[in-house]
Parts: sequence; structure tokens; C-alpha cells
Amino acid sequence: MAAPASSSASDRLTAEKETAFNAWLSKNGVKAKDVALSVANANHGGGLGLRAVSAVESGDVVCSVPFSLCFSSDGARNDPLVGPSAKAFDGYTGAAGLIALQLLVS
Repeated sequence: MAAPASSSASDRLTAEKETAFNAWLSKNGVKAKDVALSVANANHGGGLGLRAVSAVESGDVVCSVPFSLCFSSDGARNDPLVGPSAKAFDGYTGAAGLIALQLLVS
């Protein structure tokens, strides 16, 4: 019988996954300087995130994410799964509703 899957963020953070994540960041145009994948404090959700590994000065750019990787109303409209539903979207929740729909489908 297989061991149950762990839901702990620290159990999910392995050197192999960190290497794969860093490769994905680079391949997708994310520019990050002096950051490392890290487990957030349990009081802040306990998930995985990026943390600065050196001092950050005012005006420093720590991480730059291309808009194409961000959830957006335009992205939802162009998504092959969300797009058809988005065309009929009445918009009373605005962009937030489209982004929420995109998150639910992802």
C-alpha cells in the first residue's frame, strides 16, 4: 500500500522540484535576482513562494513576471477552456469575475 500523499509545503519542496521550477521561470521569461524557492510561514498560508536571499534596496527589481503568465481578463477571454464561457459573461463582476473563472478552470 502506498503512503498517503503529503500536503505539507516543506515536503513538496525538493531540490529536483526547485531546479525544475527555476528552469520553468527562465524558459517563460521570468527575471528573478537573488531569490530562492521557499516555504512560507504557516501563519501566512504555509505555501511555496519566492524569498529574497540578499538585501533588497529601495528601487531594486527583485522579480519581473511577463504579463503572459499573469491571470487577467484578456487571458481568460483568450483561454481555450474559459474563452467560450467568457463570451457570454455579463460582466457584472468585471475583470475579477473573469479572472476568478480562469482560476477555477486552472
